[in-house]
Amino acid sequence: MSVKFATIDDVARVASTPPGRQPQPGTIILDVRTREEVGKTGRIPGAVHIPIADLVLTFVDPRVKRVEGAATWPPPKESEILVHCLMGARAKRATAALLALGYRNASCFEGGWQEWEKSSHHHRKSKL
Repeated sequence: MSVKFATIDDVARVASTPPGRQPQPGTIILDVRTREEVGKTGRIPGAVHIPIADLVLTFVDPRVKRVEGAATWPPPKESEILVHCLMGARAKRATAALLALGYRNASCFEGGWQEWEKSSHHHRKSKL
């Protein structure tokens, strides 16, 4: 299955919607950067942070019952998951992994944090 791509407008739509009011249950922005990167720059409002190194295990390990920022864990397979990193390379790999796990509505925000920071939306970033 090929990786689908999300736009900054897709990400802004989700970031601006209060938790629990998403149009589709389980809709999340997934930040796969390292903790250090997120600590230096902040994150997109409402984003769930799971470093790419921990991604697959966090999604498949039945012992993981809660992830900070996510309403339910693991999210339903039909969830809209918008994945980002700094510039897009890790997000693309993470999106491919989620698609392989059956999350058919996962998409890659290829512009990543750098595009978000340059946009008019960046003033709403939040720290870890």
